[in-house]
Amino acid sequence: MPPAKKGNGRTLDDLTVQATPTEKRLWHALTEVTDPEYPISVVDMGLIYGVREQGGAVNVDLTFTSMGCPCMEYIISDIRERLLQEPDVQSVELNVVWTPAWTRQRLTDAGRAQLAQWGVGTGEAS
Repeated sequence: MPPAKKGNGRTLDDLTVQATPTEKRLWHALTEVTDPEYPISVVDMGLIYGVREQGGAVNVDLTFTSMGCPCMEYIISDIRERLLQEPDVQSVELNVVWTPAWTRQRLTDAGRAQLAQWGVGTGEAS
């Protein structure tokens, strides 16, 4: 997984540069899973750290904005449900990781734009 860039500049293409075609398809599927607090995908929020697929088994590394996130189980369930809809996906394992910690720099450009529409600042000068 490429490191988060400081400031603007992260795109889905940046996140999937080393992914296989199947993994890219899975990343794109995850753009349909939204954070319950804001209508922003878990990818654009920067919650997804990695997606790996081998023989129909998918492993996803993800984090949350805080250890006390009240929506953890909902997000995990939504991710699993969405990925199991993909052709040839037999199983989905989700690994919650806390290192590196989530920061606003993990937001994609699209995520920043969507938060701005909601009036939520990302801590960076425009």
